[in-house]
Amino acid sequence: MSLFGPETPAPARPRPLPGGVQGLPRRIREMHHCYGATPGRTCGSCAHFWRREHRGGRFFKCRLTRWTMGPGSDWRVSWPACGLFTPAEPREIPVGVAPVERTR
Repeated sequence: MSLFGPETPAPARPRPLPGGVQGLPRRIREMHHCYGATPGRTCGSCAHFWRREHRGGRFFKCRLTRWTMGPGSDWRVSWPACGLFTPAEPREIPVGVAPVERTR
């Protein structure tokens, strides 16, 4: 017991990020923090990686994250894959819009 009341335990230390993601944007670091990493794989070879064409531009997105209409949700082909990696069938990156989930 101290002068200021009962002692509280020290806060838990945050889990360390997997190696190789320290210099990446927050959105991919959070995916690695929550789901881990898939060594030797990149986001570009994942089934959840999506190419969206809009107003003459190409934008790469991950269907497992929230999309915005800005660069904040853009993804990169070369980023290390997270633990939710699902191998894509050998094909070109799909073009279009991911299916919209309807809620009732």
